[in-house]
Amino acid sequence: MTEATNPQLEVTPPVPLTPTAPPDEISRYLDEFEDAELVKLVEDLATELRHLDVENQVFEHFLQKNEPSLLTGMIQILELAGKVQVHSQSHSTLMLTASDRRDTTDSLRATSSRKTDSVVRFTTTASTSDRGPRINLSQKMDLSMREMEEMQIALDEFIQKSHRAKSNLKAKLEELVVRESEVKDARSIFEQTIVTEGVDSLTGKIPAEKFLRYMDEWLRSAESTIGKMRLRTSTLKALFLKLCTQLVQKEELGETIDAADFDQLRIENKHLEDKIEQKTFHLLELKKMNGAANLVLTTNRKYLLKQVHAIKKMKNLIKLKEQKIIDLDKECEVVEKQVQKESEKYNKTFALTLNYTVPETLEYIKNKTKLDELKKQMKIWERKNSVQQFELKTCIRKMKNLTGIPTAQLSWFQFSEKDSSGSISSFE
Repeated sequence: MTEATNPQLEVTPPVPLTPTAPPDEISRYLDEFEDAELVKLVEDLATELRHLDVENQVFEHFLQKNEPSLLTGMIQILELAGKVQVHSQSHSTLMLTASDRRDTTDSLRATSSRKTDSVVRFTTTASTSDRGPRINLSQKMDLSMREMEEMQIALDEFIQKSHRAKSNLKAKLEELVVRESEVKDARSIFEQTIVTEGVDSLTGKIPAEKFLRYMDEWLRSAESTIGKMRLRTSTLKALFLKLCTQLVQKEELGETIDAADFDQLRIENKHLEDKIEQKTFHLLELKKMNGAANLVLTTNRKYLLKQVHAIKKMKNLIKLKEQKIIDLDKECEVVEKQVQKESEKYNKTFALTLNYTVPETLEYIKNKTKLDELKKQMKIWERKNSVQQFELKTCIRKMKNLTGIPTAQLSWFQFSEKDSSGSISSFE
């Protein structure tokens, strides 16, 4: 139905355009699109280009690892193809600018008559254009999964290396911070003592004696601090060794203990045992109370479950009784209606029996013959009706096969006056 009402959609797709097509043909082809359609087409082509770029990168990486011999000469071929494409694009743009100047008015006039069929034609053109052999979806998935696994392994290695480098850099940074603070302190002291206070008032210069004296003092103080640190480390080592020996001696020999210590320990243990007995007695009492409470709880729980079960049964019985009452009410209404009908029938039959008069014999015979004749005619017409219904079904089946429509249409049963008169006469 849509093809008959909209003839504009019955347009054959144009021949696919190639990069070496004439500029006039390219300009006419592009003039068929509106601005929004061109923007959408450019976006679709950009997304497809990105997808192809990712696929090419994955495939190239796979070939570099597995079969690098297949990539020999590929760079030269790509460079040559890029040069040819750039040359053709520059030539086509120059020719297109000239042709656009000539066809501006024509394109403006034809803009209102352009419809969405141009988009369909362009997509069919792009889809039917010549493409090289492609790998299937399963191979793409296999390559992508391998690439993801390799990238994950490389990422894990990079994370481990970065953690190690981070810890090393952190240690170096802390060392540099300490050195910086020491250098800043030494610089501030040097500037204060030598640059500011050590300048001679007559010559305006720093005497060498003061500088040498300051350096000697600074070296002497550094040596003294180094000695203090060495002494501190040595004392700490000695203290550590002493504590280790004391610990070994205490473990082997033990400390000297008096009898009073044992008595005190015995008394404390007795008090603790009394407390433990009290706590255990209290715990036993609590356990007894808990057991009795559990027994009461279990009995009450069982009773509660029985009561809940009984309540559910009663609710179900109440629902059944209510449903039975509703059904009985409905049956009562039906029975009342039936009783009313039967009473009416009875009254009619009773009235007929009261007012009944026996007909004459000839009239009864005539009516009987008429009734038999009418029954015969009715059987004949029923047979004719069944035959016509069968013929109608066969005709509808033939019309469906001829037209290809799965359902019967109303127009099949609409006849003209001539056809209807002829069919009626033939039927008669």
